[in-house]
Amino acid sequence: MSAPSQKRALLAWQIGDGRGHITKLRVIGEALTSRGVSCSAALIDLEHAAELKHVTTSIVRVPRPPYFHHLRLDAGYPPAATYGEFLGDLGFASSRIVSKHLGYWRDVMISTKPQIVIAEQAPTALLAARSLKIPTVALGTTYTLPPTNLKEFPILLDEFIRCKWSEADMCAEISAAVEPFGLPSLSHLAELYTSDLALPVGIHMLDPYADVRVEPRLPPRIDVEAREQPWTLKRDEVFVYLSTSNRSDAGIADALARLRVPLRVYIAGTNPEHVHVFRSRGIRTERRPVSHKKIVRRSRIMFHSGSYGTMCLGIRGGIPQVTAPQQLEQLYNGRRLAREGGGYCIEPNDGQVYFDRIMELYESRQARREAIELAERTNPEFAGALGDSSAELVMRFL
Repeated sequence: MSAPSQKRALLAWQIGDGRGHITKLRVIGEALTSRGVSCSAALIDLEHAAELKHVTTSIVRVPRPPYFHHLRLDAGYPPAATYGEFLGDLGFASSRIVSKHLGYWRDVMISTKPQIVIAEQAPTALLAARSLKIPTVALGTTYTLPPTNLKEFPILLDEFIRCKWSEADMCAEISAAVEPFGLPSLSHLAELYTSDLALPVGIHMLDPYADVRVEPRLPPRIDVEAREQPWTLKRDEVFVYLSTSNRSDAGIADALARLRVPLRVYIAGTNPEHVHVFRSRGIRTERRPVSHKKIVRRSRIMFHSGSYGTMCLGIRGGIPQVTAPQQLEQLYNGRRLAREGGGYCIEPNDGQVYFDRIMELYESRQARREAIELAERTNPEFAGALGDSSAELVMRFL
């Protein structure tokens, strides 16, 4: 039990998949608890919730928003062209759906009585907290946390330019849902992320809104010494991180089984079937997350889906990366990385070329040289500690 005078924070997560959402909340939760703050958590998925147990007094599950991606495709529309389109597919084009989920989040906050809400990709949690007059912190990557002065979400992928949802209509629907609670109407969709404090985590090259962003970016959490240059070491491993749907991709398992170079695989989550599939092919898989230091000191190549945090780790470590995107954010990230010389992005129409691309980069001196140059260019953006930096800002509201 926390003392009555102890400050209380709610760590909230509403949209997305993968372990990275939990990781950011854990880092900030650790920094806050070290400052005497009592944290609870409300999450849409509990697969990685154990990583928050040491920083929370309670963890509850809240319902996921619906995802109407299949209806978009059935109607003949291409995948979401903008992040705003993605929000439309998640039900933010319906006042009924927004109202329903607003009720879920209000109930959690009324029960837990936080004095601040830290919302990692959780716009409805931000709305609920504002409706209850609770100070808010918007947390996310530079992709998932748009600046609220963004007038319209930009097209990010050239082949997906047809929009299904009207941002003006979405603003009207969201405004109708929040009007009973005294919140102002939205004039543009990015205002959905209005908060007392915004904490965009990431680097300039992976920020699609860099031209209009006002608030400073925070450094990604990379547990490597500031002056360390791991690319000066002899590195021979291929490090593979599988975090979402790629955990059950038989093509990836087959490709990795063909590799005859040192290989280290981490499969996120607790499903033993995922691990069994890879181990049955003779692939070494780790039982626990591999430390950042071990990855950057041993890895000659990284292979993953293009998730933000893993990509930043590879950039900081000067490691060429092969990305096999599972969704459009990862495709955007993968293309940006390839454009900057950080590796190779497997395109949707490339087929299952995992083995070929991994071995191409493994043998390529040019790829290693370009990855090192990228690490040296971006190194200043990794300076600082995410936990301490964010916690100091959050404590001003407590």
